[in-house]
Amino acid sequence: RRRSMIDAPGFDDPPTPPSPTPIKNRNVHFSQMSTMSEFEIFTDEENKQKWTSSEDRKQFRRQQAADVLSMRRVFETTPYNEVPHEVLCHCIGIENLMSPKLIQRTLEHRANHTRIVLFEQRCQREMGEVDPERLASISEKHSSKTKLRARKLAEGYMKMKLT
Repeated sequence: RRRSMIDAPGFDDPPTPPSPTPIKNRNVHFSQMSTMSEFEIFTDEENKQKWTSSEDRKQFRRQQAADVLSMRRVFETTPYNEVPHEVLCHCIGIENLMSPKLIQRTLEHRANHTRIVLFEQRCQREMGEVDPERLASISEKHSSKTKLRARKLAEGYMKMKLT
């Protein structure tokens, strides 16, 4: 029996899978079935009205960067418990961008999560197995801390709203 990552001791501490060799165009599949949907093709003008443009996305990034810098300045000059709730609300959605350490930790967590799921997928491929439930379980297990953190943030923001 192959010893799986989920059965391994210390599973809560993510294992370090072997360094993956670069493979281009790698796809992750969690289902054995495919669904084909037909949809209407829109004109370029209709697409411009429905989707954000590259300029819209650039403007969003610029605004996000300005918001992060503004909030960093607030936290550098004001003790956290003295920051008004209205100002703290500007942090919603940019929490992980508030410090270089948080940015680094978030990027490392995402990369590790991706490596773990791709490692399991590679193991399944090498064993001739296809187990989407197992992939989903591993993915869920490794995102449980992130899910808990998101819940705590939401609860905190809800308390701020109520006070």
